[in-house]
Amino acid sequence: LIGIICSQVSENYAQNINFAIPINKVFERVAASKTYKSPNLSDVIDQAIQYYKTGNYSSAHKQFDMALSMFPKDSAYGRTLQLHFYAGKSSMRAREDHDAISHFKAATESDSLKLECYCFLGRLYSVSNRFYTARESFEKALAIDSTYSFAYVGLAAMYVMQNKYDEAISEAGKALQLDPENHEGLYLIAKISYKLGQYPAAESFTKKLLNLHPSDADAWFLLSKIKLKTDNINEAFELQQRAYKLNPQLKYSLDD
Repeated sequence: LIGIICSQVSENYAQNINFAIPINKVFERVAASKTYKSPNLSDVIDQAIQYYKTGNYSSAHKQFDMALSMFPKDSAYGRTLQLHFYAGKSSMRAREDHDAISHFKAATESDSLKLECYCFLGRLYSVSNRFYTARESFEKALAIDSTYSFAYVGLAAMYVMQNKYDEAISEAGKALQLDPENHEGLYLIAKISYKLGQYPAAESFTKKLLNLHPSDADAWFLLSKIKLKTDNINEAFELQQRAYKLNPQLKYSLDD
């Protein structure tokens, strides 16, 4: 069950985080460069972008890898790091974690990318149960920017995986102090409260999340379970059907 929680919040994180460098702007500059040695490099990058935008992350990863192999060694080093960054993001979304780690580690050489990279590395190390290394990665991110809420949420998710609920709530609370509307922070602390049987708190955080994100199927599903635990059966059923309408796959959820 704990693994399901962290899988859900990690996916939310990957889907919702906004990066400092928009992918189309980066590769418009790369494709416009006259320094590459193959006339097909821009086509490879364009195809990678299209694969990424359409959710074909495994193919996007392969295309970014191909672009890296084609990029001239004497070209701008920063552009190579940007390619590593998006190759890492693509492979992470494709659940090719080993390759994602390699790319993100390479991209930490970029001052403008290392903050996001360390947070992604923390997530990847967490899901492989390398918790000490995961914590180090999140701490490196916070050493760069102590107000970066996503690092605190990453730490919270990591502690949930270790059944350390007090630490998880503490870190999620720090994230919400910095960003009261943090999507994952609200969902995570609501989910923990539900697991601990703290249903009023769970309901409060879930409703706040739904006020901000009314199309969040997972949050409606969580609220239905909270209502069921508090003997509001009819309301629970209505909320459950609303969640299923938004995401039919929740019908097959094994999460309690």
